[in-house]
Amino acid sequence: MRELIAADCTNNGESGYVVKTSAWLGVTAAVCSAIFGIGCSGTSAISDTPFQDDAADENDSADSLSETATFFTYSRTERFRCMGCDKDYVKRVNFSTTKCADGPKSVDCYAKNVDLSALKLSAGDEQKLGTEFHNGHVLIRGVLKLKPVGTSDNLPVLVASEAWMGNALKTPTGLFYRMTTNQVNCLPEARNSCATVLHEARLNSTSDRDNVFNIDLARSGATQKQVDEATTTLHDEADGILVAGSHQPLNGGLKLTASEFYTRVQASQTGNGCPVESATVKYAFTDLMKCAAVMYSCGEGFVRFSNACGCGCALLD
Repeated sequence: MRELIAADCTNNGESGYVVKTSAWLGVTAAVCSAIFGIGCSGTSAISDTPFQDDAADENDSADSLSETATFFTYSRTERFRCMGCDKDYVKRVNFSTTKCADGPKSVDCYAKNVDLSALKLSAGDEQKLGTEFHNGHVLIRGVLKLKPVGTSDNLPVLVASEAWMGNALKTPTGLFYRMTTNQVNCLPEARNSCATVLHEARLNSTSDRDNVFNIDLARSGATQKQVDEATTTLHDEADGILVAGSHQPLNGGLKLTASEFYTRVQASQTGNGCPVESATVKYAFTDLMKCAAVMYSCGEGFVRFSNACGCGCALLD
């Protein structure tokens, strides 16, 4: 049986009832706004406090906020008994408050939906990402802003510029960091002479450090394959990986033990949602003029296709 708790809506003080359950962002909200007013009661005189790191800060330096801001995670959903009154909330990681789209700071902020259009994902990938974000397994980098939604006037929307998927699909504990690598002590006359140093930057902060000597990703519960792939990404990709976790002393420096780690979501489709060449799709040209030259090239087990995206050969199921 669901538990009902009373909640006051801010614009007119009328009471509704909140059902403490969850739903994917963007399902409903406009009706509650129309009936009860925008937003439900928040907090006043909120202190904007960063969560404290578990390691001493004397080695911290200053990464640019352009490298670490602004990352959000799903916070909660309030369900109202009135039809279409659900409200979904997001929050900034590593901080006790979030600046909402309409200006004030709160513990978390209402978002009508998450706009993933800039990521150029397929419809299936968007749906999967949305589900996992609601489950607490995705970090979104973006900005909260007021935008028209459907026929409604401006509503708060989380506009995403990046999305990062958790690997272990566990509830993260500790603080959130971006981990990258730097090459140091390189000798011009000697190949492969550089030493690789881990660089840790706290998300939504200018705090960083270079005295993290080891990252334990396996403790998150992810598979060995996921750990190996993330390690490769850490060393090969400029974006690195994101890690939630805590520190322990190690050889005069620190070890970061992960409760969860995240890799950046990359579009598996072209910008217009059409397929790109892969193991199961060959000659996926979006230029229809190229179709005639390649349609005869489909091999055994492939079927020709031609549609608004272009033409190509798709592997039969």
